[in-house]
Amino acid sequence: MQKFRYFFTYFVISIVFFNCYERKSGCLDPIASNYSISSDDPCDNCCIYPKLTLKAERLYGDSIFKTTDTLSNSFSQNYFFHELKMYFSSFSVLKPDGTESKVIEYIIDSLHNLTITDDVKIYNFKEETKTIGTIKLTGKIDGFTCRLGLDESLNDTNFNTVAKTHPLSGTSRLKDNENQLIQAICSVVFIEGAISDTVQYFIPLDNNPNMYNFTQNSDFSLGQDVEIRVKLDFKNLFDDIDFKSDSLVRASQFIENFKTKFIVY
Repeated sequence: MQKFRYFFTYFVISIVFFNCYERKSGCLDPIASNYSISSDDPCDNCCIYPKLTLKAERLYGDSIFKTTDTLSNSFSQNYFFHELKMYFSSFSVLKPDGTESKVIEYIIDSLHNLTITDDVKIYNFKEETKTIGTIKLTGKIDGFTCRLGLDESLNDTNFNTVAKTHPLSGTSRLKDNENQLIQAICSVVFIEGAISDTVQYFIPLDNNPNMYNFTQNSDFSLGQDVEIRVKLDFKNLFDDIDFKSDSLVRASQFIENFKTKFIVY
């Protein structure tokens, strides 16, 4: 009789608990930053994934570059940077097994039936870090690839559904004086005695913009943001350029320096 009472009590408690228990919804993807081990059911698009961030180490030769510095080139000409904005794009993070991971966001140009990964960013030389997007990634990485600039195929795209602040929107994209999409814009102030002159340069789009491969051995835990790093040597942009030389010669040399000497390993 006593065993029956115990069984009956257990049965009643189990029924009450079952009827009162509310199933919990949450993120069930262990790679996500908000992974919930106690949830019963998957939530609807609630998972938050780690951020992929680009960190730029700014150098001037062997020194740390400060954006307020007055600089001197090999012609003993003084100058300082007034503006430098450029596109970075086409990011892939490389795993030891050879697989690649990209950010999970994308944008669509319905006019040209074009879908691209939404990792196009404008980097301002005054920034140390830039968030590229979110990525499903954890564990060890061997390195990453990225492009300095944009492919020329994006020149006539129309991503009209993106926010006005998006790097490829009609409002925020980098443009030259003829309203054409460009890879980068740079202006420096050349100082000669008491006289200063602002010089501006545009980097046009390229059919084959440089793709860079970086080695970076890092290990990221579950839910941890992923930081990738590049080194930018600002000395290499103007050290061999005579500000008093022909403007076309200066522009051509600057474009060459930007493409071949700016990013250092």
